[in-house]
Amino acid sequence: MSLERDAMIKEIKGKVVPVLRNKGFKGRYPHFRRFTEERIDLLSVVFDKWGGGFYVELGSAPLEGITYPDGTSRGPNEVKPFDAIPNMRLGAKSEHGDYWFRYDRQPLREDIYEYLAETVLSLLPRAEKWWDSKKESL
Repeated sequence: MSLERDAMIKEIKGKVVPVLRNKGFKGRYPHFRRFTEERIDLLSVVFDKWGGGFYVELGSAPLEGITYPDGTSRGPNEVKPFDAIPNMRLGAKSEHGDYWFRYDRQPLREDIYEYLAETVLSLLPRAEKWWDSKKESL
C-alpha cells in the first residue's frame, strides 16, 4: 500500500468508523452492516486499484440476505453493497451514479485526508435518506 492510501485509511478509521458504530453498524473495515427491522443497510469503502481515491458504496438487502437467480446466496452477515440491488455510491446524484473521493487531484490540500473523511461524514445524512427510501422496495 502507498503512504497516501495508509493516511486516508487512518482518517476513515479515526473519523468515519466511530460514527458508523454509533449509528449501529457492525462489521470490520472496509465492510459494514446495520440490521434494522425491515432490511440490512450496507456500506463499504472501496479504494481505486490504481491509487489516489476511493468511493463509498451503499446497499440495501433483505434481512435474510440475497439469493441470486442461479441459486447461490450471500447470507445476512456476508452480503456487501455490490451484491445488493439497489445500490449506489455516496455522493452520487442518482442510483448507479459514479462518485470518487480523490486525494490525488489538484489543487492538493494540506489537510486532504481529513477533508475527505469529513466530507464522507457530511454525506451520511444523504445515505440515511437513501436507505430509508428502500424500505418498501425490498
